[in-house]
Amino acid sequence: MIIYFDIETIPLPPGEREFTKPKFENMEFGSTKDEGKKRIKFEEEVSKWEEGSKAALSSLENQIVLAGSAIGDGDYSFIIGDDGNEQNLIKSCLDLLGNQRGITQIVGHNIGFDLRNIIRKGWKYQINVPGWLIDELNRYKSNVIFDTMKQWQLNDRSDYVTLEYLAAFFGAPQNKIKDSSGDIVTGAKFYKSWAIDREACIQYNREDIVSLRHVHKFLR
Repeated sequence: MIIYFDIETIPLPPGEREFTKPKFENMEFGSTKDEGKKRIKFEEEVSKWEEGSKAALSSLENQIVLAGSAIGDGDYSFIIGDDGNEQNLIKSCLDLLGNQRGITQIVGHNIGFDLRNIIRKGWKYQINVPGWLIDELNRYKSNVIFDTMKQWQLNDRSDYVTLEYLAAFFGAPQNKIKDSSGDIVTGAKFYKSWAIDREACIQYNREDIVSLRHVHKFLR
């Protein structure tokens, strides 16, 4: 069976990622000798760290809050950790992905990001991670994992393309999901939408799965 898979992440609260906070003594300032300019640059980096938008992309600093999937042409389904419990979500995802006997392909866009996050969090919570899944992720070319981004790149790693653009290129309907504030839900600002409108975020994830399935049918 083919599993279409996609996760959504948000930054951990600052108190839970304090160990990654920039330190003045560890920063590189290039040729700048001016202590005032150094201090300004340092404060800018701390401000970015506090906002946490980049933290959502780091396994060390993020929390997986939502995972969506579809089996073949079947219906979309999603997993949310109960009361924000990431551990339960990770276990459910590994149960889904770990059924080697039934899986012929795991499909995602930049799927390495999704799977690495799932595996690393499995290690964190001491949840059994299937060895075959790690082996497939480490292969130069996996027999099971199909990354629509890598397939499109044709070994040109500089050609990063979003799922949204690929879906539009291949003629998929473009459905923009808005949260309760009226803002369009996006990957970059997902954490803001998640804080106020989880239903819109689930619909956003669902649209990603729909787009993923559409793109995969052209690329496989």
